[in-house]
Order: sequence, then C-alpha cells, then structure tokens
Amino acid sequence: MSQKPRKVDHEGDRSLIARVGAFQRITVKHRKLEEALESLLAYLFNEAEEGIICIIGPTGVGKTTLRKLCITAVLAHEISAMDEDRGYIPIMEVEARAPERGNFDWATFYRDSLVALQEPLVDRKILTKEDSAKVRAEGNGAPGFRSLLQYRIALDNALKFRHVKYFLIDEAQTLLKVSSARLAGDQMDTIKSRASLTGVQHALIGTYELLNTGDLSAQLSRRRRNIHLPRYDCDNAADLEEFISVIHTFQSRLPLPCSRDLVESADFLYAKTLGCVGILKTWLNGVVSTAAQLGATKITIKDLERKALPNRDLMTMLAEIREGEDQFAGPSDTTLMAELGLKKSPHSNENGADATQVTDAAKTPRRRPGQRRPTRDPIGRSAIA
Repeated sequence: MSQKPRKVDHEGDRSLIARVGAFQRITVKHRKLEEALESLLAYLFNEAEEGIICIIGPTGVGKTTLRKLCITAVLAHEISAMDEDRGYIPIMEVEARAPERGNFDWATFYRDSLVALQEPLVDRKILTKEDSAKVRAEGNGAPGFRSLLQYRIALDNALKFRHVKYFLIDEAQTLLKVSSARLAGDQMDTIKSRASLTGVQHALIGTYELLNTGDLSAQLSRRRRNIHLPRYDCDNAADLEEFISVIHTFQSRLPLPCSRDLVESADFLYAKTLGCVGILKTWLNGVVSTAAQLGATKITIKDLERKALPNRDLMTMLAEIREGEDQFAGPSDTTLMAELGLKKSPHSNENGADATQVTDAAKTPRRRPGQRRPTRDPIGRSAIA
C-alpha cells in the first residue's frame, strides 16, 4: 500500500530552517567559560604581562566559543580606536594547520596569517636588497627558505602597519607536530621570539598537549601563562548543577520540542559528552538538523542515541582528558615544599592536605543529575508574572 505523500508547507519549512539556524548559532555563557574568558582578557589587557598565554582544555570543551567571545570583547574594547584608524586591526586569529607529512610548516602558517589579515598580493611579496643579501650570506637561497623568509617579513610588516595587539593561534598543539623534542622546543622559542620582536601578545589555544611545552625548558615555563578551560566534573556537586542548567538552557531553545525532559536524562547526556559543553552543543546541532531534514515534529531520545559519539571513542577521549587534567594540576604544594626540604605549606589544613585541593565536592554531598536539592515546596497557588 503506497504511503500518502506529506503535504508540503513551504512557509513552515522555511520557518523551521530559520529556527534550526538560530539554534546552531546560539552560545551559552556558562560558568567555566566565563571564568576562562575573564582570565584571558585580564592577561591581554594587562600591558605589564609578558610571555605566551596558553588556553588549554579537552577537545569539545568550548575553546572555539571562548576564542570568538574573546575577539568580540577585544573589538568592543577597541571600537573607538578602530573608528579613528580604519586600518587598525587590534586582534587577529589563525588556525595552525597540521602538516600533511613531516614537520610543522612555518611558511604555510605565515601565509595563512597574512590571508587572515587580508593582506593584498600575498604571493607576490619580494625581498629587499638587504634581506636578499642576508639570505645569500647565510648560504641558503633555496626556494623553500626564500618563501619562508618572504612570508615572515611580510607578516612582520603587516603586524606593524595594522598595529595588531593580540594574535590568537587556534589548534596550537599542531605546532608540536615535529620529529623531536628539540624541534618542539624550537617551535615554542620561535613563538616567544616573535612575540618579543613584534610586540604582539600571542595566545595559543589547544588541547592538553600544549602542557608538554613546559617541560622543554625552565625559561619557557617561566614565560608561559596557562589558562584552564576544563569540563564539568560529575563528582563535583556545583559542576553537576551547572551542567544541568546548561542542558535546561539548550532545551528551552530547541527549534523542535523534545519528547522527554532532557534534564531527566542528564545522566545519559553527561555520559555521552563527558561533561564538555562543546560536545553537547555539536551533538544537539546534528540532532535538530537531521530532524528538520526528515520533517519530524519532535526530537526523541532515539534521535539523540543515533547521533551520539560511540562509547569506544568516548572512552579514549576520557582517558586522554583524565591524563591531561592530572598533568595540568601538577604536584601539590606539599610535594614542592618537601622537594625543597622545607616544612609543609602554611596553607595546608589540619589533616596535612593542601587547602587548594579541597574541592566543593568534598563540602557538598553528591547528587545524581536531575535530583533536586532538599528544599520545601511552596504551598498554595503561585502568582504568574
């Protein structure tokens, strides 16, 4: 028996597509995101700060959203100066490309940076007589080296004439795609040197792999400022409550109703996202997009299950996240004091544990996702505002 074709509602379809697009563009400013943004802007706007800023967190935690919010905040801060000087670009961003083979390609990185600055005639830059003489003096006039130098000099000039203050490098862990630890150290030395020579504050945004750069030299460790954008921890009551609040916010903005209250499925949503808001948002984006394409009138738990990441991938991600979290936390104050042969930290509590390691989870009893706090319900009919 043939199925009766669905009546096409072009106006309704256009409205749904618009709602799906609006949902995919929304950003929820949750607590950990706002804390990381506040720390980042404090470093950027403090002219006394030197060194490289590293914004570090797991994949899917929301680093891209943090980068966009940072750019918006800087542009708002510099709007008056930009009105006075139409050529002024206070902040720029570029994504570090992973090499197809071999080591990280600086020439490609410099070229991508010039494109990001909308520099004209990127591939027609020429060396001055002075720079050409320098190449010959170094005995390296190979085309690859010449292109690298051309792009680097062109970028230095562009940063100068555009008065760029802040340079954001996304996927910065790609810089470490090199064949040896010595080369990895050279990569970070190059960034540090460029920040010093150009006077442009560099901020690297990437995964926990960026932490490995601190082990390369004491100088790099001293001149690096780390900002952590962590996931929400289900063992921390405050984190769990915030994550549930994020779920509720996303549900209230869904372009299609859900057949079940997502807060009641908070355990499932947490497990399939590992507490990362970015993964949750990407997941919901895919679900609503597919549902709209199929002409669905609501979203079901089955729809969520079909679009969720496989458990095998989630277990791999979880192992990497836990390793990175432990690495970011580093040794305790007590361990450092003992290594130096000093007495225990004066900030330790009576049990000898570091006060900085006493978490909210130890102070607040654990509740399951969706479980209410023990509060008294109001009696009678509440007023509707």
